[in-house]
Amino acid sequence: MNRRELLEFATAASLMSANVAVADSPAASEQAHDHAAGITKYGDLVSATSKCVNTAEACLAHCVGQLMDGNTEMKNCTLTSQDVITACTAVREMAARNAPRVAQMAAVCGKICRDCEAECKKHETHKVCRDCRDSCAECAKECEKLAA
Repeated sequence: MNRRELLEFATAASLMSANVAVADSPAASEQAHDHAAGITKYGDLVSATSKCVNTAEACLAHCVGQLMDGNTEMKNCTLTSQDVITACTAVREMAARNAPRVAQMAAVCGKICRDCEAECKKHETHKVCRDCRDSCAECAKECEKLAA
């Protein structure tokens, strides 16, 4: 990946992250998900995936900043955190409405969270990566309980 491609990627990821943050503030997100956790049989999964999305978004923003500064060491962390955001958002939405394939989606999501956990372990000097690693581990455990 050349510098131009890296900057284009980082800019796109940053814009995507900013749009998510504006559209779904943490306070509104937590309030909506706490409500959803009360009406679904998957309340713990909704909570775990919500937390995981929030910490992965923070990790993604941090990684994009690192990439913008030329630290390409964070490239894989950027990619795995994006995967976590996508997977956890899908599982959270399905769990909140008691969708019939939650367990199957949770099985995949748990694996994606484990991938991100492993990648974030490589960057433990960054607090945001430690937080993402820990929430991915917790989310993976919740997913694995359901998938078992």
